[in-house]
Amino acid sequence: MVLAATRQLIVLVAAGTETAAAAGVDLGGGFTSARLAGAYGDRRDAVLAALRVLGVEGAHRLGDRTSTLVALFGLSATKRVGASNPSPGLVCALAIATTCSPSTMDGLAQVAEKRKRTVPGFPASDLADADGPWQHALPAAAELGAPVGLFWQRIAEHGLLIPAALLDKGGWQALWSRAHRPTARN
Repeated sequence: MVLAATRQLIVLVAAGTETAAAAGVDLGGGFTSARLAGAYGDRRDAVLAALRVLGVEGAHRLGDRTSTLVALFGLSATKRVGASNPSPGLVCALAIATTCSPSTMDGLAQVAEKRKRTVPGFPASDLADADGPWQHALPAAAELGAPVGLFWQRIAEHGLLIPAALLDKGGWQALWSRAHRPTARN
């Protein structure tokens, strides 16, 4: 077990630098990576570095989702996204990451139909618009570990998806409208 965990740590550090080790990645056999004494960087940097190695499929190895969301987006991430005014970029990045890497369709909501470029809601948007929020969010989704090169293939297979837990009773339209509501950040 120790040898297998050590190999996992070597792969993690080689592919993601020492920063990735600080993310607390499950190495198997009850072992977890940790920050080296005197290492620099914050938990967000560590989680992003680890996600580049693990991909969305391996994100479960970072521990519970709440801790990972807090590391990436701050304490406000513990509130339901539907309960706040998330940025359009955050909503798009999460939807793209979900669409590109669905391990299962359980717990996912379809936002746009298969092979459709138009995303409903106010304001309506086009997935292919080079100046739109979806194309601008692709790099952020890639930082989350999403295989964004598969985006159009996944749109053709199952449409645009988002975790259903992010939606309140108003559904996608309510979340998308709130994301475009003027706030201090806009």
